[in-house]
Amino acid sequence: MGNSSRYGQIEVELSILKKRQQEFVMALRRDYPEYASIMYPEPVEPGRIGLRQDEVLIEYEVTSSETLAWLIRQGKVVKAISVPLIREELNEMVREYRSFFEDVATHSDLNRFDPLMGKALYELLLKDLLDPVKKGEKIIIVPDEILGILPFEILVRECPKEIRFSIGDYGPYPEGIRYVSDDYQISYYQSATALGLIRDLTKKRPKGKLLIVADPVFDESDPRIEKQEIAFLEKNEYQLSLMHAVEEDWNRSVKFKRLETGSQLARELKESLGQEVDILLGLSASEKELKRRGLDYDRLLFYTHGILDNTIPYIKEPALVLTLVGTRDKEDLSPGLLTMSEVMSLKTPARVALLTACSTGLGQNVSGEGVMGMGRAFQYAGAGSVLVSLWDVEPGSSSLLSKRFLIYLDQGKDNYEALNLARSELRRQGYQHPFYWASFILIGER
Repeated sequence: MGNSSRYGQIEVELSILKKRQQEFVMALRRDYPEYASIMYPEPVEPGRIGLRQDEVLIEYEVTSSETLAWLIRQGKVVKAISVPLIREELNEMVREYRSFFEDVATHSDLNRFDPLMGKALYELLLKDLLDPVKKGEKIIIVPDEILGILPFEILVRECPKEIRFSIGDYGPYPEGIRYVSDDYQISYYQSATALGLIRDLTKKRPKGKLLIVADPVFDESDPRIEKQEIAFLEKNEYQLSLMHAVEEDWNRSVKFKRLETGSQLARELKESLGQEVDILLGLSASEKELKRRGLDYDRLLFYTHGILDNTIPYIKEPALVLTLVGTRDKEDLSPGLLTMSEVMSLKTPARVALLTACSTGLGQNVSGEGVMGMGRAFQYAGAGSVLVSLWDVEPGSSSLLSKRFLIYLDQGKDNYEALNLARSELRRQGYQHPFYWASFILIGER
């Protein structure tokens, strides 16, 4: 009897708490819609997505027994398919295909690429859905689970029965391959909810300056330090433990490798774009200086290393690595690391943010909302779109892609066109293998 009475009290208390929670969520959606869409996403009807005339949306849902996909145009579901793979089978296929582009240390590693697997994934995931899609229409993909780390641009539409590799300026590449990116322009959203919300909230973005944050100082042995007049250089205790953790966990040197190509890229963009460029290099590429300056820019470029959540002990979220020396900010639990949550607390009107770092597109997998990473964080800070990488990038190709992308934007191209043109230019200049040009994907608006 006593237990029965207690259960009744708990049910009443639970009912009251659920009501309070609902009221709290409703208040969040009213007052802080962007935050609410992260923590409390709600389904959106096709008619409320807000697609434009020349756009289609493809949304996936991975279940334990199959993967479902829908093609949506102008608020209507045009086609639906079922991919007859259980979750584990799909995970295995995607991971194997990604493995061709991960941990590429030498040119010989590029020979591992098997275009036939890319063709198999294309036929399973995209082929039937693209039948009603017209040439010239823009494709927005909303992936789910493992599909969030698959760049659909490198799925293979056509390839010869016998795969042959040629030797280019930057290693071998397969001949006679037609990729999805050769015929379609693609961008991504983590959810249809996010797409609808951001389009509802997006205001006109006046053109303005570009901010470049590049080539930070990661270690006190960096020769650039001697040229600077600063009062202190030592790491604090937390930074020392952080770098020790990097050495232990990654089995590498205590140093992050310097990215000198970032300084060269900054100089070339300054020369090309003139007064429209502000630059934070070396010791100035610090978290403190960035926050002091703010992100009130039209375009943002971060050319540095990135880390994933749980890559380093005590850092449970993705982050961009900025200058790691010369700080004594004891209140900052991650000095020198611009974390995902810190980005979300900032504000920017940027049309586009380029995160030219390693694996900046990866992050925590939020159920129903896809991959949450640094890219999504910049969108919630206000950026209209974000260019992120899905595997460790090669400095030369990533620098060239970033440069050409920004120059095409300056010429009036939209984000879709600028990225496709930059990729094509990379391939013409000898970076034919998709390892070089396909890592970067566009999340968000044109």
